[in-house]
Amino acid sequence: MGTLAQGPLPELLASFRASYPGIRIRVEEAALDDNVAGISRGQLDIAFVIGEPQIEGCNAVRIWDEPLLVAAPAEHPIGKNAAVRWRDLADETFLVSSDAFGLKVAEVIGAQLRRFGRKPRISLQRVGRDNLMYLVEEGFGLTLAAKSMLGATYPGLQLVSIQTADRFCWSAIWSDDSTNPALKNLTKRLRRHASA
Repeated sequence: MGTLAQGPLPELLASFRASYPGIRIRVEEAALDDNVAGISRGQLDIAFVIGEPQIEGCNAVRIWDEPLLVAAPAEHPIGKNAAVRWRDLADETFLVSSDAFGLKVAEVIGAQLRRFGRKPRISLQRVGRDNLMYLVEEGFGLTLAAKSMLGATYPGLQLVSIQTADRFCWSAIWSDDSTNPALKNLTKRLRRHASA
């Protein structure tokens, strides 16, 4: 899930809560497989996930998408640019987290750099988002980020656009079998937002 501090998700949840103040909302961060299992078992009503998964027995709606950015130390040569090309990143080490976002980022990096005949240098880090950004600030490597995932600011970090950058999309998924009226109201809002 993206951060609840940026992107359209906080706005959607705030408007839903204002309209339905009696409904209790509980937020969990988990891997896609765990979210799908929770929905299948009726433990979760809805999950906000990376990509557009096609999951049997579930509905999905694409909520938003955004370009990937390179996160680099401000003093790194890449960090001194407004925009870079994938070719400019071919010799860099990329730090990725072991969560769903990190694994997706590793896929994107691999696909892009293989176009130039380069094998990506990827370093898997079993840390959360803030610690990953700290490692980037300290010069351990670069990473890719979606702006909505960066709730905090990092003074020693530069976010750099990638020309012809891949876009990450975020979707909501929920069970076809759900009879929860609150979920029906929320998904109606999500569909309206997606079509706007």
